[in-house]
Amino acid sequence: MAKFLNEGLSFDSMEILFVCEGNIFRSTMAEALFNRIIDDAGYSKEIRVSSAGTIAVDGSPASPYAVFVMGKRGISLESFRARRLTPELVQRADLILTMEEKHRRYVLELVPEAVGKTHTLKTFCGQEGEIYDLRGGGFEGAEKIAQKIEDCIKASLPRIIDRVEKAKDVNRILRKVSCVQ
Repeated sequence: MAKFLNEGLSFDSMEILFVCEGNIFRSTMAEALFNRIIDDAGYSKEIRVSSAGTIAVDGSPASPYAVFVMGKRGISLESFRARRLTPELVQRADLILTMEEKHRRYVLELVPEAVGKTHTLKTFCGQEGEIYDLRGGGFEGAEKIAQKIEDCIKASLPRIIDRVEKAKDVNRILRKVSCVQ
């Protein structure tokens, strides 16, 4: 988002990165849910969303639980493929939302400068706690985790849209200044 106009980049887009461990369940669902929500809100051009995992195996498909739970919401994960978190992904993102504190710490070990843009999803949406992985909860447990993620995303949306709108205002001002010169 805070890129320079003279580099040919714009202030009116934001990149959000969701992080968990394997990038096959929680961050996968967060990416899919967020994409649906921002599309419904009319911000799909201004906000790009992706996900990665701290120990992901590149190319792994989404977990059957994630595929099932998202399928019930009309979202297909059939073509989704996991990817491992890299320093480049961290550096490119404007906002990084992790499922657990240990993921946040991992991001900061990779790129310490990312401290100001890296938060747990729960903290960012004003709640305490973490969104833990599915451990023996079956499809019912997967649905509960998806609902927690969706609730946090919806609670965070006004804050994120506010950031995008402020960035668009800065962009308009800079364009006016560059036209004057």
